[in-house]
Amino acid sequence: MFLGPVAVDGWKTNETMKKTGIKGNTPPVFSSGFGRGQWDPRDWMLVKSPRWDHFGGWIQEEDHIRNETPPGATESEMLGEKAGLTYSSMLCRRLWQAPVQVECEMSFDDRMAPLVVIAEPCGVDAKGRSEYRRHMEVVLYDKGLNVWQHVYEKGKPSWTKIGQSDFGFAPKQRYVLRVGILKHELQITVDDHGLGCKHPGLPEAFQVGLTGCEGINRFYRFNVKAGD
Repeated sequence: MFLGPVAVDGWKTNETMKKTGIKGNTPPVFSSGFGRGQWDPRDWMLVKSPRWDHFGGWIQEEDHIRNETPPGATESEMLGEKAGLTYSSMLCRRLWQAPVQVECEMSFDDRMAPLVVIAEPCGVDAKGRSEYRRHMEVVLYDKGLNVWQHVYEKGKPSWTKIGQSDFGFAPKQRYVLRVGILKHELQITVDDHGLGCKHPGLPEAFQVGLTGCEGINRFYRFNVKAGD
């Protein structure tokens, strides 16, 4: 559902974001820039998707990081047959409890699809690499926002869309995606746009992080604020 924006302490947010108890001037309890020398990879753990064997990492640029992508791949190939080779994801090693708010500054070069991920405990694949199990994705792309619920049952992943808003975002423009995480609800804002959706629930402790996929995605900073 779309929730009209309301100014709260100078931030563009929506009315139900107040449920987190987090205001615009609330200081982050975890903060990481991604410019050269600004972050410590030891604060993070790489995680792969159970959909593909690829175990993607990150390319360091001067003021940001970006997902690894196949050399010479076209934009259409990265959206299609080579999509699995563009997937890079990592989680902050710290565990969190709702309510929290994640703020991630990001951009995409073509159409898709930087995202914030909220993950229950990971598993490992046959090679001993961390691999997602049950998790949610809040995805920013050229046509709006999508929210996906991923599950893993009997060794197979599946996913369902649980939220969507259709408004356009421009390539090569930096956006701050804010995700308020409550026990059974997400409250999401980008600029003047807001989206709220229900979800099946979270365990007492979970992890948060970011993913780049289906094109070249760039990440500039990542903050977590804790609510009351």
